[in-house]
Amino acid sequence: PGVTIPELTANTHVLDAQFQAQKYGCLMHGVGLCDEWPLVAYPDKAVPGAFDHPLEAGMVLCVEAAVGAVGGDFTIKLEDQVLITEDGYENLTTYAFDADLMGQT
Repeated sequence: PGVTIPELTANTHVLDAQFQAQKYGCLMHGVGLCDEWPLVAYPDKAVPGAFDHPLEAGMVLCVEAAVGAVGGDFTIKLEDQVLITEDGYENLTTYAFDADLMGQT
């Protein structure tokens, strides 16, 4: 809690250049039907001043990544739901990722 949305945007992972064209529309978003507030944008999609809010305990964020190259064999989209707690966060997603799709086999 207390970390601002612009801080998350500024300190995020960076996808390789080959995956930029097909990345998901945002890094994180609130739980809902479609990219609900709060929205945490990738740095190249951030609008200064649009989401200058700190995270608060009790918020739940969907943390997403879509990774695939244009013309590649496939794109993988992963999403975890994360609860912001008083002293950090808790990953609410317990379903394991497929080892083959994660390149671990």
